[in-house]
Amino acid sequence: MAASFEILIADWMLSPEIYLRRGPNASVHDRLDNILQERAHAGVRIYILAWNETKFGLFLKATYSSFDWLNFSQAFKFSNEHAKLTLENLHENIKVIAHPAAVPFEWSHHDKLICIDRTVAFIGGLDLAFGRYDTCKHPLVDDCHLKLVWPGKDYYNPTIKEICRIFMKPRAYHKSRKVDKPFEDLLERTTQPRMPWHDVYCSLWGSEIATDFFLHFAQRWNHHARELHIDEYYPVLCPDGLGSINSVLTENQLSLSSLPIKKFIQTLSHKPLNCEAQFLRSISSWSGGQSTECSILTAMLRTIEDAEHYIYIENQYFISSTLKSRSSDEPRNFIAGAICARVRRAIKENKLFQVFITLPISPEGNFRDDAILRYIMLLQYETIYLSKTSLFQTLKREFPSIDLQQYIKLFSLRTWGLLGKKIVTEMIYVHSKLLIVDDKVTIIGSPNINDRSLLGDGDSEVAIIIRDQDYVTSKMSGVQYSAGRFSHTLRCKLWAEHLGLSSFEGVKDPLAKETLFLLTSTAANNTLIYESLFPDVNSNNILTMHDLLAKMASLGRNYKSYICECNCTNEALSLLKK
Repeated sequence: MAASFEILIADWMLSPEIYLRRGPNASVHDRLDNILQERAHAGVRIYILAWNETKFGLFLKATYSSFDWLNFSQAFKFSNEHAKLTLENLHENIKVIAHPAAVPFEWSHHDKLICIDRTVAFIGGLDLAFGRYDTCKHPLVDDCHLKLVWPGKDYYNPTIKEICRIFMKPRAYHKSRKVDKPFEDLLERTTQPRMPWHDVYCSLWGSEIATDFFLHFAQRWNHHARELHIDEYYPVLCPDGLGSINSVLTENQLSLSSLPIKKFIQTLSHKPLNCEAQFLRSISSWSGGQSTECSILTAMLRTIEDAEHYIYIENQYFISSTLKSRSSDEPRNFIAGAICARVRRAIKENKLFQVFITLPISPEGNFRDDAILRYIMLLQYETIYLSKTSLFQTLKREFPSIDLQQYIKLFSLRTWGLLGKKIVTEMIYVHSKLLIVDDKVTIIGSPNINDRSLLGDGDSEVAIIIRDQDYVTSKMSGVQYSAGRFSHTLRCKLWAEHLGLSSFEGVKDPLAKETLFLLTSTAANNTLIYESLFPDVNSNNILTMHDLLAKMASLGRNYKSYICECNCTNEALSLLKK
């Protein structure tokens, strides 16, 4: 609301009707579309880059050739097309470019950034879209009709029912799923839980860093406008202007790709922090009109290689390779290989070293009905343990007597709640794209750990690497240690949230025996509790789809996997509250 002349937004998915403020003091004025309209009326120029997902209609039309595509496509508008039409109709100062027109077919604009007045910037994994808002408590239930926290389609659980979008099969279309009916409920909130959403977003303050955000945004904006032949309708963005058309600009000035993205020392919160940081990107000819840049991958690899004590990763996906020379059908990014090399060095040197990886239990959606999601799960299993070149099997061949779980620990998040008188559960969907190393270096951004995000020639992505220069006294493996204030505080906050702790005391030292025991014992105990109360949750007891279908058949047609059907509700609650 404080923007005075310019707002830039780049997003993979955008819901104009999303509320930016929740709770008792929230009002209709806190909706994104209303905020942007008010600022546009005040003279602020607003530029929005959205991924034009309608190109997938070509795929759907080819795949479902016998389907009445015309009636289906007229029945609803895809989310970002809806966003473009809605927002540009609010005020002439709001301009939205949806790119690309049709090709490249397989890639998306996955950037998630906001830049305000070229002095404040936001970056991370969060889309301004339905289902993304959450709190650290991750509630499953929102059934008080007097004051809903998640109104309409914001009450979201794709494991039960997805909002009508590009990946949904046409035969599953239903009018309640239309994205241009945002306040019609998609789920039955009195009987179905929402899916909690875990994400990490970072705000950065200061003109130096915000200028880098602006340069990246302007490069994409100008490239897309020229490629789509709409540059006479949409203003050119240039470093010394507010977005006026200038026909005498050179080609380099139009693309801005020749301008360097610089290092900077900047304040990262209202409390001054001395941090060195660098803006990172995945961008190429199709996404930005320049040669391929994969600086996010380069920074991640170097950060992992330089780790001395631990690596902490949160990501939506983990699809990678341990081999630098590989077949054409294997992943090309070497994140898993870098982790493997660092663990190998720790084993050979007989030094304490930990890798912590937090992933979603399964990809977003219902993998039981979707072969694409099951294929993604297969690729992740092959990266972690299933294939001969996986992280675990590669190390196990070299060190057969070593318990690798002493070095590598994988976690997922799940929670429970009371819906009426029923106990319900759902995974907390990990959507963050985060790397923290040694409590000193942090990378936050939009990229997943897979080829399409990291190689540069696929999805467009942005990230920021933050190296602490301001230190606090902490401990590492029981020894006094100078931890970076930003990285240390962020890791402690996340671990305390995941473990349900009210303070950081139990997690300050990431390598303390007590901390490691707390992490592993909590995960093991919770796994046993959820498996006992919800028989068909993702589990090592169910290894194949055949096992899962047999389990579901034994439970009966009316069984809902998210509802606890045990007769001893009080005993179940006692277990879950431990």
